[in-house]
Amino acid sequence: MAMDNEEIKRRRLAELSVTLERRPGLPNDNDMRLILNNDGPALASDITFDAEALEQEQHVSLSGSDLPIPSMAPGGDVRFLLTPTDKTPFSFSFTIQWTDESGKRERRATVNRI
Repeated sequence: MAMDNEEIKRRRLAELSVTLERRPGLPNDNDMRLILNNDGPALASDITFDAEALEQEQHVSLSGSDLPIPSMAPGGDVRFLLTPTDKTPFSFSFTIQWTDESGKRERRATVNRI
């Protein structure tokens, strides 16, 4: 059975997403991980993202990996440590940019703090 053009296109796309998780064993009880995932079947490269607080006068500070991220394999992820303070926002807006076989891509996502 031959694949149609839409199926061929989907196989060339990396699909990046972002999640937050709180896990036992992180340095502080309040620490969270921000995880950038490649949920698609293709390699993503030249990955950058911006995090913006949705509440005014608050800032986002992440550590754990250098940007830009050179590449991420299908099913791969990159983790950043987020240590909340009283000034850490409850909602973040992310703009993720990357390149895959189809060219430059971008996704915007809103994530709420756990």
